[in-house]
Amino acid sequence: MAEPSIYDEIELEDLTYHSSTTLYTYPCPCGDQFEITLQDLRDGEDIALWGEKINLTQRIVDLSKR
Repeated sequence: MAEPSIYDEIELEDLTYHSSTTLYTYPCPCGDQFEITLQDLRDGEDIALWGEKINLTQRIVDLSKR
């Protein structure tokens, strides 16, 4: 599968972590939200998807690793 186009880059600390679901979220300008799981981040994933769509994504940037 081709890499999706990136909507924006955001810092990990700007996401909201939900401990009950181990899900990080970030608001989308459309009113929905971008989502990525803690396990996805541990597995090296850095693309947060917007709901069920893959055409709008956020790249997660952890500044502590730069």
